[in-house]
Amino acid sequence: MLKKSYVNWELEFDPLSLARNRNVHTLKLYEDQLQKLKDELIEKSKILRIN
Repeated sequence: MLKKSYVNWELEFDPLSLARNRNVHTLKLYEDQLQKLKDELIEKSKILRIN
């Protein structure tokens, strides 16, 4: 699983949870998760600039 749940229920990417077998499917999941985090960071930085 690519996500790990923390006490505050926020989900964060956990690279240690990636399977050791880095096949194409696993790498695609990694890239998708990384892109999602980048998009969230961009949105949060926009909010911070507005405030």
